[in-house]
Amino acid sequence: MMLHHVLTLVLYTGSYMINCVEIGILVVYCHDIADLYCHFAKSISDTTIEFPKLFGGVSMWSSWLFARCICYPLVVYYGIF
Repeated sequence: MMLHHVLTLVLYTGSYMINCVEIGILVVYCHDIADLYCHFAKSISDTTIEFPKLFGGVSMWSSWLFARCICYPLVVYYGIF
């Protein structure tokens, strides 16, 4: 996990140094949307009621797939070209 955080700082610093701050901000925004639902699902995972767990899992995976597999490539593609 430490490697993940170090590489994230390197990417933030690199996008700032090559003057691509807008693309860096959009990438962070795409990743933060999925993290919101991920933390929600983690917080309700220990409940005994099944519907919130199911809703949390489905919302986490659907937001992750949408943010990381659809939005992220589009942001990078339109940011570069």
